[in-house]
Amino acid sequence: MSEGCFICDKHKGNVQTAGSVIYEDKYVYVGHIDNNGKPNYLGHIMIDLKRHVPTLAEMNAEEAKIFGVMMARLSQALKATEQAEHVYALVSGNAVPHLHMHLVARYPNTAEQYWGPFAVHDAPNARMGSDHEVTEVCNRIKSFLEKDRMSNNPFFSWVGSQETFVDEINIRHFEHVVLGRFGGNSSAGQYKNEDACTVWVDKSRDLEFVVLLDAHDTAESAELVLNTIRSLKDDLLISLTFPIKETFKRVSNILLETFESSHFKKACQKTQGETAFLCVVRKEKYIWWLSVGDCVLHLNHPELAILGEYQQNQRSFYEWIGKTNTFDLEVPCYSMGTKELRQGKSHLLLTTDGLIECPNGNYNDPREIFRRFESSSNEQGVLNLLTDIKEKNVRDSTTILSWMVDSNGVGALPSG
Repeated sequence: MSEGCFICDKHKGNVQTAGSVIYEDKYVYVGHIDNNGKPNYLGHIMIDLKRHVPTLAEMNAEEAKIFGVMMARLSQALKATEQAEHVYALVSGNAVPHLHMHLVARYPNTAEQYWGPFAVHDAPNARMGSDHEVTEVCNRIKSFLEKDRMSNNPFFSWVGSQETFVDEINIRHFEHVVLGRFGGNSSAGQYKNEDACTVWVDKSRDLEFVVLLDAHDTAESAELVLNTIRSLKDDLLISLTFPIKETFKRVSNILLETFESSHFKKACQKTQGETAFLCVVRKEKYIWWLSVGDCVLHLNHPELAILGEYQQNQRSFYEWIGKTNTFDLEVPCYSMGTKELRQGKSHLLLTTDGLIECPNGNYNDPREIFRRFESSSNEQGVLNLLTDIKEKNVRDSTTILSWMVDSNGVGALPSG
């Protein structure tokens, strides 16, 4: 941010413009051009680089990638939602030395003498509109972008009743998130897997959304929760586009209102068995979680480790979702929390209880878990854990979600 820069002030929220924010992440800010109270040319979009640099030449590789992708997606949106026949792209920077690009729609039947990114404003058939109409354009484009994002970044969902991984270690990647699964040893009596999970990663918004489930008796309760999460996908993905505090509030409300609904509770009564549930959202330098039962969220950072802090959620027994359902209680029992990440690299790891309760594994001590990652990659660390419990002939299934986050922001410090 630079003092006295109009675009920087806009990003801070100090400048009121027509319409609404179409898109914003840590790299770019997208909105509609504002004509200072006069009629606006509808479909004139601005992409601003968040970092204060004057020209395209100063962008780093990651910024250039996001900027270019956003140019393409917005151009597609203008054609799809506003029926533009052509989209102009222009970078000037003569008036404001902060990198921004104009994307301007040209509509059908515009006379050729008015072709050009600013000439179209003067065409007899120019689509001029009020601030209210600008807001409608913004909302249509935003909706297009979200639908496009959903199709390009689908939820991954898995339940152990579909693939058990009994006697088998399986490792998968979703961007930087590693999913490790081991269904337990048949030699110890295992023959099924009732774990489940959902993973969604959006690097451009600097976030992950994950759900981990550990059912018992049957996987029916995990399947019900997983299908319910899928049905909420559109609402959840939209909620993740808001500022961090609002994101966490909206995700919390969506999940709790659903779990407390009569429809969901009736569906739970038809299942055989129950499941533990852990949902974690990491956005920028904060994490949020909602936990029912005994799945675990660990956070490893040197500043926390020296104080002995690893486990974030409350691992609670006699709490489930399913036939016996905490949301049937007069006061539903669950834990929920948020945490600011410290500066530097943090390691987030979610696990079901198969790892923690492995005989002779000592993995109830989180320090022992994270020792398996010393001098190893994230994938190798997960593989080390699953290989060890397999060799120890563990019966119960284990599912692990593990990823690293680099935070540039300085965490809170005491005032004294």
